Amino acid sequence: MLTPPSALDASIAAKKGIQYLTPEAMQSQQRVLTKEETGARKKGSPPSADDENQPDAEEVLTEETAKSAPSDPNPYYNKIQQELRAATVITLNSQNYLDRLTTIQMHEEHLNGKKIRTTGFVYRTDNMPKDLFLVGRYAMTCCAADASVTVFFAKVPQPDQWREGTWIEVEGTLGFTEVENSRVPMVKSSSVKKIKPLKDPYIYSNY
Repeated sequence: MLTPPSALDASIAAKKGIQYLTPEAMQSQQRVLTKEETGARKKGSPPSADDENQPDAEEVLTEETAKSAPSDPNPYYNKIQQELRAATVITLNSQNYLDRLTTIQMHEEHLNGKKIRTTGFVYRTDNMPKDLFLVGRYAMTCCAADASVTVFFAKVPQPDQWREGTWIEVEGTLGFTEVENSRVPMVKSSSVKKIKPLKDPYIYSNY
């Protein structure tokens, strides 16, 4: 009872399954946080001297900021989209993964063809093309029991050399492909390297 549960790995992905969301489905799941919810998220961390005047490092869309831009249907993700367009390489890490993945899904027309880098564990499904595999992460909502598999497709040279469950960093060009009637992002890789499993392998939502 005193032993902490081990982190989820690729072996659990087959049991949980993978869902491919369209940009429209992603947008429908987003909502503006209330003032009370925004305040509740900040509890437990001491305020800095600039907290009253400066937004959080990962800006939270509140009712007030939503009202300040009535002509923009989704200012939170549009701001991220502008940052990604300006970036030399789009990098996905544990802190920004879900925000940037959602933005990529919503703004394919602006981000397709950009250089991109991501990390995760190698995972395959029975019905996927042989020249592709999945780079997976577990998105944590509350606890490990409700973690969902979030993936990037990767097209890499000699994909068979990468064993399922191996943690890798993939860098290449952002593209898109059709899977189960959904348009999903894919890394056309120019570089793959093995990395150590992350101490905290989960990704969390900022919004």
